[in-house]
Amino acid sequence: MADQIANAPQYERGPVAIRGSGSTWANQISSIWYPLIWGILIWLPTLLSFGGGLFTIVISWILAGWLCYYDIPPNSNAVLRRLGAYSPKILGAGKQFNHPWPLYTLKKLKDIMSLEPELFSMSPKDVDTFEGDGKDGGQITADLTVTLRVLFPLLFLLCGGWTKVLPQIKRAIESAVRQYCAVRSFSDLKNEKDNGSAAAIFRGAVESFYTLEYEGEGKYGWYEKFISVSGFTLIGYILRWGVEIFTLEVQDFTPTSEGLKAAQDLPAIAKKKADADNLSTDAFNERTRRLRAENPDASPDEILYMAGALSGVTEAKRISIGGNSKTPIMLQQ
Repeated sequence: MADQIANAPQYERGPVAIRGSGSTWANQISSIWYPLIWGILIWLPTLLSFGGGLFTIVISWILAGWLCYYDIPPNSNAVLRRLGAYSPKILGAGKQFNHPWPLYTLKKLKDIMSLEPELFSMSPKDVDTFEGDGKDGGQITADLTVTLRVLFPLLFLLCGGWTKVLPQIKRAIESAVRQYCAVRSFSDLKNEKDNGSAAAIFRGAVESFYTLEYEGEGKYGWYEKFISVSGFTLIGYILRWGVEIFTLEVQDFTPTSEGLKAAQDLPAIAKKKADADNLSTDAFNERTRRLRAENPDASPDEILYMAGALSGVTEAKRISIGGNSKTPIMLQQ
């Protein structure tokens, strides 16, 4: 799977997102020391040059408060730039003080990101299953809904934001889906979709699976081999882009190949089974007639037993015996 998707940039993760707006007053009070200290630093040159009084220090504090003030929208984070480059300084939502402009800057359109989960749907097509590949094999369409949210704001911005991150994550999820489906039959996928294990594996909760491998005609034949992918899990890869999987749900697995479509046609399946049963019943009845003719002294139960032994049938039921050699017999359902 790792060979099919691009490697994420190798940046330090940086601080975790600050969720929840908290109390605006609490934010302001806890950060009030920024304008107080910077106000004194602004006031010191005036004091040394002209001699500062109460008026000048009050003006310095007001100016520092204005330069240090930030208002971050609800459920958002902002990454401050220090001398034009991203810094590890993350601001949570709300009104607050921090380092002043122009030492630190904030570009609202680029440096403020919403922490709201990003919902999208994807439907990888022509996904091969264990039944085979191609039109007549076991190809399906996997319908997924995925919700992502920013976990490391600085890392997320360094990776290019949603414009660059989202396409890479879609490719990673599709690659995981294809690898997962290739070692499972369609019926297995439907069962695992219903019990939720498929979505759990996609999210990275399960980091290993079994695959069937053939050892030849010797002692083992087909056997299950344990495959570990713990070194490259989907959830671990996505974290390298600064985001996490908030939800991932499998909506459905839909057959797209002719072989699987035919396998889901219930009326056709019922007719095929009935035809096979009728064929087996006719062959069994023909064998009992021959045995009856060849063994006229045998009882009906003995004829039934011999026919079953020759046909590999363990249980059979007579509908009617009658008085002639054409004994109607039906296979036990």
